[in-house]
Amino acid sequence: MKIWDNSLLWQGHTFQSYKQHSAPIKSCNFSCDNKLIVTGSNDTLVKIFNVITKKSVSTLSAHTNWLKCTRFSNDGNLIISCGDDKKSIIWDVVKELPVQTYIHPGFVNCARFHPDDTCFATSCHDKKIRVSIINITNRFTILGAKN
Repeated sequence: MKIWDNSLLWQGHTFQSYKQHSAPIKSCNFSCDNKLIVTGSNDTLVKIFNVITKKSVSTLSAHTNWLKCTRFSNDGNLIISCGDDKKSIIWDVVKELPVQTYIHPGFVNCARFHPDDTCFATSCHDKKIRVSIINITNRFTILGAKN
């Protein structure tokens, strides 16, 4: 993964370069404060990088097939990852642990948190969008999903 400095883009210089994944990266997303980047790869790993220190912060492992999407929640406390293992996984950024796994009937192509981080939507290979609600009292409990 390379982060380009736009002022040097045409000169062929990179601002930062990360070589942590062993397969192609399919997704990346900045945290809300722009200090972290989350990536997802065909190596099945979710990785978090610190933009300032230019170092890998953590590697999250629970997927069993290629990843298609990784996103920070709007408050930066959660990450959602999804892909060809038919799972969407919500991760606690601080604890670096999965806090909820949702199984889909097919490949999961994309996921996004609602602006208030109370739910998330996933788009799936079966041409359906599913919305899963996160309980505000116990934020990491999925209440349900709708087709």
